[in-house]
Amino acid sequence: MECAVGLGLNDLTAGIGYFFAMARTRKPDGNLEVLGQLNRWAAKYNLLQDSYVSGLAGALENRSNLPFWSTMSATDFLPKPIVAARRTQLIYYLTLMRNLLIFAPVAITWLAIGQASQAFAIFTESNTANVVNFLQFWQNGYGVLAEEWTLSRIAILDAFILLLIMALIVVIANLNQQSKRQRTELEIAADDDRMRVALAVDAYLFEKRTVTNLTLNQGLSRALQELKNTSGSLNRTAKVVEKAEKGTPTSRKILSEIKKLSDLRKNK
Repeated sequence: MECAVGLGLNDLTAGIGYFFAMARTRKPDGNLEVLGQLNRWAAKYNLLQDSYVSGLAGALENRSNLPFWSTMSATDFLPKPIVAARRTQLIYYLTLMRNLLIFAPVAITWLAIGQASQAFAIFTESNTANVVNFLQFWQNGYGVLAEEWTLSRIAILDAFILLLIMALIVVIANLNQQSKRQRTELEIAADDDRMRVALAVDAYLFEKRTVTNLTLNQGLSRALQELKNTSGSLNRTAKVVEKAEKGTPTSRKILSEIKKLSDLRKNK
């Protein structure tokens, strides 16, 4: 019997405690969660110094001027991140190298012609009896023109440079295609991140707007939903209390049990 009384009182205490706990529980405002999402997004895309982002972050942190900020939709005012592919700098330097190498064969050829002309003039002055044309002299050198300036050496060097230019054209074209695809993917991901943060901010600030017909109706709907949830909690608490009352013996039952015990002792 004592166990039954103890269990009944415990159930009753638990039910009352649950009721008061539900009454004291308040839904968090959610400003810190939205602020965290905004700061992480802004840090990722280096937008912490943006005027709209910094102002909105301060308002969310201090919960100040929220009705004012609610009039500006984050989907419109949140800045769009600027993304760049990772190989942009490499493509720039390769393109610069290609553009410079385009003029290299012409410059080297004319420089070689100048060297060959000077050497040919010296050769003809000292060998007036020998008849040698310029191309033949440029090719052979005749001990006057350095070997690195001969026609065959210059032709091989020019051909190598032209092959290098063609290879750079192919490499740069492939890198540009990869860079465009990567940039497109990064822009799509950045837009998704921006929209996700903007919707979170707008959803939070929607409840902070000044009273209008729209916000009033939304507030009433939320209040009715909370009232419905509270009614359900009260019903559960009432069931717990009712169960505890059923398990707790009444004073009449206790007196009856005491009387039975006394009668048993008298009979003994």
